[in-house]
Amino acid sequence: MIRAVDSEKCCGCGACASVCPEKCITFAADGEGFLCPSVDAKKCVGCNACERVCSMLSEPEKNTAVRACAVINTDKEVRLKSSSGGVFGLLAEDVLAHGGAVFGAAFDKDFAVRHICALNADELPLLFGSKYVQSDTTGLFETVKQFLDSDRQVLFSGTPCQVAGLKKSLGKNYPNLLTVDLVCHGVPSPAAWQKYLDFTKKKYSAEPCSVNFRSKVSGWKKYSVEILFKNGKTMREGVADNLYMKAFLRNLSLRPSCYNCPFKGLERVSDITLADFWGVEHVCPDLDDGLGTSLVLVNSKRGLSSFEKLGSRVRVTETDASEAVKYNSAAVKSVARPENRDEFFRILQCCGFGKEMHRFLAEPFSVRLKKSLKKAVKAVIGKK
Repeated sequence: MIRAVDSEKCCGCGACASVCPEKCITFAADGEGFLCPSVDAKKCVGCNACERVCSMLSEPEKNTAVRACAVINTDKEVRLKSSSGGVFGLLAEDVLAHGGAVFGAAFDKDFAVRHICALNADELPLLFGSKYVQSDTTGLFETVKQFLDSDRQVLFSGTPCQVAGLKKSLGKNYPNLLTVDLVCHGVPSPAAWQKYLDFTKKKYSAEPCSVNFRSKVSGWKKYSVEILFKNGKTMREGVADNLYMKAFLRNLSLRPSCYNCPFKGLERVSDITLADFWGVEHVCPDLDDGLGTSLVLVNSKRGLSSFEKLGSRVRVTETDASEAVKYNSAAVKSVARPENRDEFFRILQCCGFGKEMHRFLAEPFSVRLKKSLKKAVKAVIGKK
C-alpha cells in the first residue's frame, strides 16, 4: 500500500486516492500543512494500484522538448494582466472553443488554492496568474477522466508532479488530453499561506477581496505581491520585502519532496511547459519589452499542434532549449533544503507571521550593506 512511500518523498498529487478501488486512501494536512495520504488498513485489499500510479515510486514517461521559444501575446492588455507572456489563456481558449474543459489552480472564496474546472470564458480568468501555494487536487483526477471518456477535449495545467500523477492515474493515453506543466520553484505550504493571510487581515483590519502574486505595477521583472481588502485598503510589496515571498524564495516553506524533485530537466512530463523567460534580454532581446515574456517548451506532437494554432495571436522567437533555461535554474535542478527550515515551521506554528517571524526572516546587516553598495555602484555607472 502507499504508506510504503516516505512522507519526505510524497508530492501530494492525489493519484493514489483516485485509483483506489476501495476508497480507503484519504488525504489530510500534516503538521506542516501539506496534504498527505492515510490508508485505512481494514479496507485495503492489497491490490497495489496506489503504488503503481505513484510517480515518486516509479518515474513516469517523459518527452524531450522539440521546440523552445520566447513568446508574447500580441494583445498588450492581456499580457499586462498575465504573470508573464499571456500564453496559457490562448491555449485554454482554443480548448473551450471546441466544447472542452480546462483544469487549473484557482483561489476559492477563502483564498485557499484548489484545482477547478473552467467550462466557459467567464470562468477561465479564475485560472490565470501564479499562485505560490500548493493546490489541492482532491477528487479532481476522477473528474478529468469523466470528461476524457465522454470525448471532450481537456486541458490540464499544473505542476510537473500533478501532471505526472494525472497521467499515471488515467492508465492510458488520451488523444483528447493536452497537458501543460509549469517550471516550478517548489510548492509552499497551504498552512503558511493561511497564516500569512491571517496576518494581513489583522494588519489591515479587513478581509481580502483580491490577491495577485505577480502584479506588474512596477514591471514584470520587478513584480510585487498585491492584496486588495474589502475596506478599500491595498497592500503592495516587492518580493524582497514581502514576508511570505521571502520564505518562499529562500526555500523555507516548501514541501519536503521539492528538495529532491524528479521532474527537473529538459525531459518533461507534459505536452507543453510554460515559464517566465528570465534572461530573455540576453537570449531573445527582440521580445524583451519589460511587460512579460513566456518561455514555451513544446514537448510532444500534440503540444506542437496546439502551439501552432496560436498563429498570429503571438509573437515567437525560436531558441535553443538549453540556452532558454540558462537563467531559470528551477527548470533543471531542485533547490537546496535550508538548514533552518525546521525553525521556520516551528515559528510558523506557534507565532504565525508575527514579530518573531519578522526577526527570523530579516536579512543580516552584512547582506543589506552588500545590496546597498551594489545598488549605489549601479547608480554611479548609470550616470556615466
